[in-house]
Amino acid sequence: MATERQSKTFTELVQTESNEHHKAIFSILAGREADGLTDDGKGCGKELVLDASEVNTIRDELYGVVTDARPGTCTLDEMKSSLKLKITEKLENLKEYGLTKDGYFNPVSGIGTLIDPGMYTETFTPVSLTPQEATGYYVSGGIPARIIDKKAGTISLDGVQFECADLDPDDLLKLQEYAEKCGFNQAYRDAATFALVYGGGVTYPVLQGDTPLNSDKSINTVLKEIPAEKDFIRWWVTADRWSVVFVPDYNITAKDYLYARTIFVPLGGVRVNTERVAMVRPKRLPFWGAIQQLGWSTSDFEGWIKDYEAYQ
Repeated sequence: MATERQSKTFTELVQTESNEHHKAIFSILAGREADGLTDDGKGCGKELVLDASEVNTIRDELYGVVTDARPGTCTLDEMKSSLKLKITEKLENLKEYGLTKDGYFNPVSGIGTLIDPGMYTETFTPVSLTPQEATGYYVSGGIPARIIDKKAGTISLDGVQFECADLDPDDLLKLQEYAEKCGFNQAYRDAATFALVYGGGVTYPVLQGDTPLNSDKSINTVLKEIPAEKDFIRWWVTADRWSVVFVPDYNITAKDYLYARTIFVPLGGVRVNTERVAMVRPKRLPFWGAIQQLGWSTSDFEGWIKDYEAYQ
């Protein structure tokens, strides 16, 4: 089970991992983990500091797991190529077979001509976007970015609504106001944006007294250890799915189905208990789809980017 695997050190995971991509990731982390082990060898006493090339390698290896599990998809370049009018090829076919069989053509609709829609129809092949390609569509602005911002921006407009039978309406109102004050609304909006762009995002609070040694403790344990004060949330950390090492539990009968006990955030160099993490997915996938995406979802771009490119 994934919960058991993530309780081990990365050095131990290297020895037991069979997937080549995960093994490469754990090997990188194991080298950094060895520098920060506590005296008893049971925990990492400081953040695992990774350089830019190691972070990029981890991202690429995570994407490699997904591409290996998604046969039948096409790349962005293949999709764009399929949208081009291959006039030269059609002219060659025209010389050999002729354009029309019944002598009927309509220059207005294009029927019977070189731009006859029937000559360019094809089956739809799902597109698989790399993290870099999804980033390119979003950061360049334009219609794709506006679509993503429109969907994610609902949180900014409506805020977050809390429900709790043990709190009266006044307390719930105070909680909603504090969510805005402490930065929760913005953090969740950013996570939703990452989820739409990349297929998943996470956000979690950094609390008073947090260290690399207690970030993977359960939320109840942490709450007992932090100072007894109201404002114990220091700031929020938000990351996209490709910036998180996460091996979920695929046992559909388990309580932690599609989750794990901890995640590892390479950019922060720490393990974080998922009890304090909001894991945002644009769409909950069925079992076989979830396996392909490492428990995450697909980028929102993949559903409509072909139509966007075809329109352009």
